Amino acid sequence: MLNIFFRAALACSVLWAPTAALAEGMPVSLNPRVEVTGETVRLGDIFTGLGARGDARLGNAPAPGETVELNARWLARAAEHYEIDWRPGPASRSEVHRRAHRIEAAEIAEAVRERLIARGAPERLAVELDHRSIRFDVPVDGPTGVKVLAIDHDRGIGRFAARIAVGAGRYRETARVGGRAVALVEVPVTARTIPRGAVITERDLAWREIPEDDLRRSEIRGMGEIVGQAARRRLRADKTLSTSDIEAPVLVERNSRVVLRLQTARMSLSVKGRALSDGAEGETVRVLNSASKRTIAGVVRADGSVAVQIN
Repeated sequence: MLNIFFRAALACSVLWAPTAALAEGMPVSLNPRVEVTGETVRLGDIFTGLGARGDARLGNAPAPGETVELNARWLARAAEHYEIDWRPGPASRSEVHRRAHRIEAAEIAEAVRERLIARGAPERLAVELDHRSIRFDVPVDGPTGVKVLAIDHDRGIGRFAARIAVGAGRYRETARVGGRAVALVEVPVTARTIPRGAVITERDLAWREIPEDDLRRSEIRGMGEIVGQAARRRLRADKTLSTSDIEAPVLVERNSRVVLRLQTARMSLSVKGRALSDGAEGETVRVLNSASKRTIAGVVRADGSVAVQIN
């Protein structure tokens, strides 16, 4: 359906006399795709080669972001009315599109976030709208921002409700939006997949911001609690870590050769043995003395040896 403003254009416009450019035989052609930014469509937007006559106002542009199609019949009437030497073909048509600035959920959420921070909310704040498909098309030649007219924020439950406005004049629109607004915290996550038993280093970790409400009590907030520990299971990349994901690294493996050390005030004795169980630093393991063939219990030391005591 043709835009009503284009229909009225032919009824109320003034006929123009041919210009010198047309008299000299300048060719006239049709623009199949027209893009305008303002509220007016001019004759020269539809037809090229009109010279000064192209400045004639043809009608109002479509609403921002919308397109109207001018069919062959309409174009023929326009050419005849304006005494343009042009004849349509069977498939002649012209689409008139008005450029727009599209305001979507992300831009609205950012405006809400800035307003909440200005009211005292923490700068690390995540805002998410309930309706993420919300959008507005406003003219590119007018105000393109989002204005927050009023807002309520319940920090206890992390919810907000706001009234916003976009555009200006007859294109001004207001709407009510709601959603989630919660503080963010920076926590360590795995930077890559870590195999079971691997000792975790700083290179295996990265920092990531997550909503504080999403952080479980068992999840670890500092790298210092993770570096030097071993993965208790295979850990996928980009995973927050809890105390159940890590353990002290195994320094003594079952069936491995170890050194048994006996230290007293009067003597120091070292013998070789075979570990009968795995052990991390500070854990007690059983070791088979290679010389006496006796099983002895000892405590794993940081250097991987096993300290024993005489009862």
